[in-house]
Amino acid sequence: DAEGPEGLLNAWPLDEHYIDATIDFPKGGIVQDSKTYPALTADALRELNEKDGDANIATGYHAVEFLLWGQDLNEVPYTAGNRPLTDYTTAANADRRKAYVVLACEMIVSDLESLVAEWQEGGAYRKAFLANPEEAVGKAITGIGSLAGGELAGERMAVALANKDQEDEHSCFSDNTHRDIVTNAIGIHNVYFGQYARINGEVLSGPSIHDLIAAKDPALAAKASAALAESVARASLIQAPFDQEISGTESAPGRQRVQATIGALWAFTKIMPDTAKVIGIEVAIDGAE
Repeated sequence: DAEGPEGLLNAWPLDEHYIDATIDFPKGGIVQDSKTYPALTADALRELNEKDGDANIATGYHAVEFLLWGQDLNEVPYTAGNRPLTDYTTAANADRRKAYVVLACEMIVSDLESLVAEWQEGGAYRKAFLANPEEAVGKAITGIGSLAGGELAGERMAVALANKDQEDEHSCFSDNTHRDIVTNAIGIHNVYFGQYARINGEVLSGPSIHDLIAAKDPALAAKASAALAESVARASLIQAPFDQEISGTESAPGRQRVQATIGALWAFTKIMPDTAKVIGIEVAIDGAE
């Protein structure tokens, strides 16, 4: 919710020059302006995050991404940002830049640890979540439906596809957007099927949304499962880098791959209200009507 850490972890898009120098603002940013921002602390960065504008992002994954890769100014060949090591050794404000990126990473770890704690046995959010099972399942269905459609297919893909602008892609500094898309789709799959594969190969699994639906309407469960499998398969076909995939004419193979993934994700989203209804739950998912 609005009081949670999501905005500190994954806010996007961001104005690069709010954090550090860019080609258009060589003196810009928190890193460069030690007079206005003398103290680089976790409290200071939390206060600065989204201050005076949603794009004034000071923390989280994409802030770290920019600090590590820098602007993606390369057009041919299509490559990620190319921040030089000297930005952290001999360049102006190298020590502040180094302190900033380390602090931002430590804050990500801290915020993620706080989320883990909330979900542990006895955690406050876990208690509240389990107190109302019907509401909990509704939140899960709403979450994966909203992520698939409005968020992933819409904001993270369709906008960039329409504008053909690398500035609108999700990880525009590292050119890792193709992996963001497929792992987002896999994450939706994990929640729906109640399973997760750890890095060491161990698979955690338990009762799932799919099980609930299949017990009431096997055909609908099969339809949702097929739509989800199609979205993961389509997302897996998107090639790197994403900014090249969205370029060219409407018939360009890359644009077709992206469009097919968007369509598959929306197809899954539109099934979600029906899956909730069959188990006696009403949900509202934007764009699923």
